[in-house]
Amino acid sequence: MKNKFFIIKFIIILPFFLSFNIIYSQNLSGTWNGYLDFHTYSLKIVLHIEQDKQGLHGTSDSPDQSAYGIPVDTIWYENGYFAFQIRSADIAFTGITNIDFSQIKGTFIQYGGSTPLVLSRKEPEIPKNSLTYVKNTTGSRKCTFRCGMAQNCLHLSIHQKTQTVNIPF
Repeated sequence: MKNKFFIIKFIIILPFFLSFNIIYSQNLSGTWNGYLDFHTYSLKIVLHIEQDKQGLHGTSDSPDQSAYGIPVDTIWYENGYFAFQIRSADIAFTGITNIDFSQIKGTFIQYGGSTPLVLSRKEPEIPKNSLTYVKNTTGSRKCTFRCGMAQNCLHLSIHQKTQTVNIPF
């Protein structure tokens, strides 16, 4: 008799926990990070999303360009499809969330050009061609950033401990 009562309670309670997990995992609130890869260099993009009764809203950062708190005009989500728009910079993004809402894979569009972009809740590995390159480095290190043709390279030698070297353009 006790086993039947336990099984009935389990069957009644299980859908509640499953639905709570699904609702919680669909929350897009938080910080999303990614790198735009332009072949010769990469730019870090950060998207901050908040969700309230009025819906989704947020801001964007481009740390490599020292641009922070850029208002996002539109954020849209429905059935796994995600999009945002920043009219002041002619930026649009459309993508699809993965099943556990840890990544959004899509296309970043600005001034008519497009490039793939993967946004992740986790901090992604810094690409070798990123404009943000050195973090907590000691000793001497030589870095090369290719900005197109070979004669447009920048060489840095770092001889002391630094936190981050940003090269805005």
